Amino acid sequence: MMIARLKAYRKNPSVQYTLMSIAASGINFLTLIIWGRVFSVEDYGSITTLQAFLSNIAVFVTPLQIMLCKAMAMHTTEKDKIVTDLLHIMFMIYLAELFFMIATARMLINYLHFAGGIEIFLFGSLVFLNNSYIVLNGIVQGKQDFILLGRTNLVLYVLKMLLSTSSGLHFSGPLAVMFGFAAAECLCIILIIRKYKDIFRQLFSSHKFRIDLSVLKNYFWMFVLYMIVSLYMNNGDLLLGNLYCSQEEIGFYSVAISLSKISIFFIATPVATILLPKIAAVQNNEKYRKKMLFVSETVTLIISVSYGICYCLLGQWGICLLYGESYRNAAKYLLPCMLFSIVLGIFWVFYQYVMAIDLIKIFTIATAAIGLSMIAFILFSKAGLSLIPVIMAAAMLVTMVTIILYQLLKEKLNGTISP
Repeated sequence: MMIARLKAYRKNPSVQYTLMSIAASGINFLTLIIWGRVFSVEDYGSITTLQAFLSNIAVFVTPLQIMLCKAMAMHTTEKDKIVTDLLHIMFMIYLAELFFMIATARMLINYLHFAGGIEIFLFGSLVFLNNSYIVLNGIVQGKQDFILLGRTNLVLYVLKMLLSTSSGLHFSGPLAVMFGFAAAECLCIILIIRKYKDIFRQLFSSHKFRIDLSVLKNYFWMFVLYMIVSLYMNNGDLLLGNLYCSQEEIGFYSVAISLSKISIFFIATPVATILLPKIAAVQNNEKYRKKMLFVSETVTLIISVSYGICYCLLGQWGICLLYGESYRNAAKYLLPCMLFSIVLGIFWVFYQYVMAIDLIKIFTIATAAIGLSMIAFILFSKAGLSLIPVIMAAAMLVTMVTIILYQLLKEKLNGTISP
C-alpha cells in the first residue's frame, strides 16, 4: 500500500517537475565547475559576465513571462486578446533590442571582451533565443504542463554543458559557451512550439497590431520592479565591476560569489516559495502574516549564517578542490560575498511577503530609488569588487527598513483615524 502511494506520488507532474528542476540546477552548478577547469581565469570571468548580462537583459521579457502565465491560465473570452497584446509588446521589445545592439555594437564588443564580428552576431542571436525561451516558458507554465517545462530545462542545461565544454577545446570560452547555449535553447524552443503549434497558429492569425493601455501599464510596473531586483539576483555586481575591473579579478570574484549563493538556492528560495501562498491565503489576519514573516526570516537567517561561517572557514579549500589552484586568490572575496548572500536571502523572502500583501508599488518605488542611487555611487567611486557586494547588501537592507517604516506609519495613521 505504501509502495503504491509512493509510486503515485512520484508520477505527480509537480513532483516530477521539482525533481527535474533540482537535477537541472545540479547540472548547471557542475557546468560552472567544469568551465573553471577547462577555461582560463580570464575566460571564466568573461563567461560569467556574459551570462549575467543575458540574465539582466531578460528583465525586459520576464514580466511578459509572468503575465502570459496568468493569461494562459484564465478561462475567459479576454484571454486571447491579452495574450496577443503581450506578444505584440514582445515584438516591440525585440525591435528595440535589435536597434540598441546595432547602435552600440562596438561598445558591446569592448565590454564583453569579444574578439570580433562573429561573437557579436552570436550574442545577438542568443539574446533573441534566450528571450523567446523565457516568454514561451510563461505559456507552458500557464498551461500547467510541468512535465514539458521540466524536460526542456533539463535538456537546456545538459546540452549547454556538453556543447560548450566540447567546443571549449577548440574555441575561446565566450564563443564556446554562446554556441552551446544558443544550440540548446534553439532545440528547447522547437520542442515547445511543436507541442503548442495550434495555439501559436491561432494567435498569429490576427494581423491587427494593438496593445491595450492597461496591459502596457501592468507591464511597466513589473518591469521597473524586476529591473532592480534582477541586479541583486542575477549578478549585477559582476556587470558593474566589469566596467573597470580586470577579467582575472572578475574570474576570481565569480567563483566566490557563485559558491556563496548556494544558500540562496537551497535555503531562501524554498522558504520564499512556501511563504508566498501562505501569506496570500490569510489576507485578513495581520498578526499571523507578521508571525509567518518573522519565522521565515529567522529560519533563513540562522541557516544562511551557519552556511556562511562554514563557507568562510572552508571556502579556500573548497575553491582549490573544485576549481583548481589557479583560483586560490578568489578566497579574498569570501567574506563580502558571504555577507551579500545572507542579506540577499533575507531580501528575497521579504520580497515574497511584499508581493503577497499588495505593497508592490511602494516597494517598486523604494527599490528603484535606492537601487539607482547605489549604482550611481558604485560607478562614481569605482568601488572595488570587495566593496560592491557590501554596498549592494546595504541597499537591500535600507529598502527593507524603508518598507517596514512605511507600513508601521500607515498602520499608526489608520489606527488614529479608525476610532
